[in-house]
Parts: sequence; C-alpha cells; structure tokens
Amino acid sequence: MSFTVTRQNSPLGPQLTCYGELDLHTAPRLRAALASAQFDAPALVTVDLAAVTFMDSAGLNLLFDARRAARHTGAVLQLARPSANVMRLLEVVGADRVFDLQPQEPPAPA
Repeated sequence: MSFTVTRQNSPLGPQLTCYGELDLHTAPRLRAALASAQFDAPALVTVDLAAVTFMDSAGLNLLFDARRAARHTGAVLQLARPSANVMRLLEVVGADRVFDLQPQEPPAPA
C-alpha cells in the first residue's frame, strides 16, 4: 500500500496533500505530518484528499482527531477536494456535515 504526504506553506497555513491509500497501516504518516503542522489560530490547515484512492475508518478517525486538535487551538482543519471514494465515505457516516469541505474544482468549460 502506497501513501505519501507532501507539505506546502501558504499565508493562511500549512497545506498537506495526500496521495494513495489512507488506512490503518498508512495513517501514521499523515498523523506525523499533521503533528508537525502548526495548529495556531487563526491558521487554516488544509488536507487535500483529491489523490486519495481509498480511506478506511482509521483514516477517518485520524481526521476527526485532527479536527479536534485544530478546534482546541482556534485553528480550522479543512478537507480539500475529497476524491469520489473519500467523499462517499464522508457522506455515509455523516462526516460531510461535520468537516469544513472545499469541494472538487468544477470541470473547465468545453
């Protein structure tokens, strides 16, 4: 199972971009990246999930933990562009109504 996380800093806060399968075995990589992110208010910590092909309950629980940590410090955790598979999981468990979601970018006009 392959999973990588890259980090970029923006004026609003860190942006973590995830690639691959986010599950019990790979979640520690994202947990480590989130731990190094600054959850200082008024930071916006963005986790881009567009390239995540699979996410299980371990990945989902990690995102809930990160949301709690961000809220505790006054920061905001935003999930950006969740892939169709990730969005389906978020919708099934009702997490789409809990997380601050930045939707997929609309397709370019033809």
